Amino acid sequence: IPDRRDPQPRRRRARHLLAGCWDRDPAGSRKISVDDNPQADIGQHFDAVADRINSEALNGRRVLVYCKAGVSRSATLVLAYLVKHAGLSLREAHSVCKRRRPFIRPNAGFWRQLCTFELSRRGEQSVKMVQSAEDGLIPDLYKDELASGSAGGLCWIALK
Repeated sequence: IPDRRDPQPRRRRARHLLAGCWDRDPAGSRKISVDDNPQADIGQHFDAVADRINSEALNGRRVLVYCKAGVSRSATLVLAYLVKHAGLSLREAHSVCKRRRPFIRPNAGFWRQLCTFELSRRGEQSVKMVQSAEDGLIPDLYKDELASGSAGGLCWIALK
């Protein structure tokens, strides 16, 4: 799973582009209109996006999934694909994506939807939402990252 830093997706044979944001719609892409906020319903797109990526992959083609920052929306859609079609748990999918793009960080609302999606697909949840004093509900793997000091180069500030 390469990330979009490759300046020439065509060189990597990307034949289909999935735009996970509201303001981009280049030729040859499928636009998924969803705001990057915890209340946005990105989950309604999980099956269609995962199935499209899988269909392209089965035909030997690659898909570039992108959004404005490449942190939340596109990562969320790729995680859903990996859970549905790669046989990975959500925790494993996150690990795979994070190795390729260390600063992915879906928002808490997207995580809740991913957890529900994983439960519906696999019958279990590998990621749980837990309470954080700094940020409210977060996925437990973020709490592990914070505790180990490996939060992907993010700066955490608690305002009182």
